[in-house]
Amino acid sequence: FMLSGHNFGSDGKQEAAGGQAKHAGGGGGGSNSLGVAPGWSPLGAVAVSLVAGLLSSCLQLAFVLGGGMVDFAESQGVSALLSADVIWFIAFGIATSLNFIYAATVITINGEWPCLDLSQPGER
Repeated sequence: FMLSGHNFGSDGKQEAAGGQAKHAGGGGGGSNSLGVAPGWSPLGAVAVSLVAGLLSSCLQLAFVLGGGMVDFAESQGVSALLSADVIWFIAFGIATSLNFIYAATVITINGEWPCLDLSQPGER
């Protein structure tokens, strides 16, 4: 499959132009027989999967619990087609904020803010 201009085989290893894996080694690079990403234990991967599954239902809960906001929008003259946008606006606003906070935290922890300084051209 393709991700950001890089080809990955079904085993998740990056492939060169001829379909050969760029990273050699049968499991020495942190992979294991369960297909868990390098640096993750199987238990940690299961925990992240469970949390992601629980959080994925939050959008549906927003629509169920936000039904009153949709009704209010319609009572104010918003068309039925666009009335649910009030929930999308709030959901995307919260998700965007959380994504920016996460990215800023990772950049800070890794000390990568100087890499984003565009006033100094050259290698970083």
